[in-house]
This record gives sequence, structure tokens and C-alpha cells, in this order.
Amino acid sequence: LPAGAEPANALEALALKIFNFHTAGALQPIDPATSGCEWWCNVTRSELLASAGAGDIGFHFDKDERAYSEYGLVVQPLLSTVTYLSDDGAPTVLLPRLVLSEASVVSASYERRGGPTHSADTVLVPPRVGRHLCFD
Repeated sequence: LPAGAEPANALEALALKIFNFHTAGALQPIDPATSGCEWWCNVTRSELLASAGAGDIGFHFDKDERAYSEYGLVVQPLLSTVTYLSDDGAPTVLLPRLVLSEASVVSASYERRGGPTHSADTVLVPPRVGRHLCFD
């Protein structure tokens, strides 16, 4: 959803409110022509979660899916957010470093800023109704 677009439904309106909340105090102005938010829902049922390998999103990292599928470019968002609407599902895992393959390493902003990079910086965030997290 482009930053200046009109939401077409309640979920887009929520996504845009979250985007505006997190960018309102940005040190640099947000360019609506190149900014916006992506949103999607993971719908699971508790009984499916009990089945091995069923119901949850596989391990992944946030990136511009169009840039990746069309050009093979890994472009990570300025900010990522997760908003839980239920208590069900696997936790979100936040890692300070991501290895795509042996030949290429994409580091999270922690490392670019000279911050922590060891495994003790891994954070697990379990689902809880209304829990919202934002990370870069």
C-alpha cells in the first residue's frame, strides 16, 4: 500500500495507521512516492498447529518480494512490524544477523551500526493478543 494511497479495507487502514505511527517521528521526511507498507495475515487454527509442520509460516526474513522475484535483489524494509491478533502460533524470532548462503551475507542493521551480532542477541516473541513489535 503506497504511503499516500487511500486504504481499500479495514486491514489496509490498520496497516497505514501502523506505518504512520512508526514514521511520524522520522529524522528524515518520508517520501510517499517511494514509501508505503506491505501487509498480510497468517490465519491458523489451533488444531492445525498441533499437527507437525502445518499451519504456521516457515522461517523467513522480511524483504521486498517484488524486487527479489523480478531482479534477485534483497531489499530489506526500513522497519518491520508484527501485530498479533491471537495467542496461537509460533513465536517471531528476531536475529541480529542473517546468512543467505555461504557466498553472501546480509547483516541486520545491528552489525552495520557496530552493535551486537552474537547469538545471545536472538529474541523470541511469542504470540499474545494485541502484542505489537517493531524492529529494523
